[in-house]
Amino acid sequence: MIITEKRLRSIIRESILAESITRLSLESAIDNAIKKLELESVSGLREFMLEIANAESGHNPRGLSHITHYNSNPFQMTNIAIKATSVWGDGTEQESTAAMRDAFNRNSNAINTWSDQDYAEIKSNLKMSTIAAAMYIMFELDGQSIGSNVEERARQWESIYNKEAGEIGGEEERAEKKESQIQMYIRKNS
Repeated sequence: MIITEKRLRSIIRESILAESITRLSLESAIDNAIKKLELESVSGLREFMLEIANAESGHNPRGLSHITHYNSNPFQMTNIAIKATSVWGDGTEQESTAAMRDAFNRNSNAINTWSDQDYAEIKSNLKMSTIAAAMYIMFELDGQSIGSNVEERARQWESIYNKEAGEIGGEEERAEKKESQIQMYIRKNS
């Protein structure tokens, strides 16, 4: 049996969509995270998280506009980022996220406390990875307000999610990479 290129693309697209998370599911997970962590008073957090998911893993088979689906770990949470929500690199308690961890422990039905959650399970569970992302974003913002427009939020996202990329290459290359990432965020969220 011969498969045409068009048919192969169709099969790949269907496969990606079958394994992906819908926008409605993501919005529900974000609302859940904000509630469980008692972050309802943080202005712009829901929108910022949706935009971050768009930038990190959002896709639509018809192009960037109106993103409809996301990868299974929409915020691309890593073990290092998850760990940062509980402890510093030296193992001492992360005090700036203590209130959010306490809120999680009070408000969730989880058997284990936040600090005892398995990283692989967090990354593979939409609700848990979204909770981790909300905590990590708040940790990285360190009291800073969320930007009031997409360009400000793009710059905040770039500094939170792409710090390591800023250390690659020479100064000109880093500036170019940074601006490219910011423009990609804006395109995916405009």
